[in-house]
Amino acid sequence: MQRNGVRFTPLKKMILALGARKPLQALERASKDLRGSQHKALTSILMANSTSHFGREHHFSALTSYEAYRDAVPMRSYEALRPYIDRMCSGEPDVLF
Repeated sequence: MQRNGVRFTPLKKMILALGARKPLQALERASKDLRGSQHKALTSILMANSTSHFGREHHFSALTSYEAYRDAVPMRSYEALRPYIDRMCSGEPDVLF
């Protein structure tokens, strides 16, 4: 189905029927600039978590790109994160996020 040059897939029709027009429009805008959308999401996550112990330890407030994040926060196993998780389980606030 098409309306005003826009193709309405069954999923889009269902989303619109559920009253989710604004989220759908936001998703469509974001999908036109994937790199920019990803950068904005990463920046938002880093700033929101910059005051956590993990964020301070990895200088989240100074990271401005995916490459900087990749260099500052190496991949690690669950076991490597266990000390942070244990602290959170013990009730300590602001450890990982």
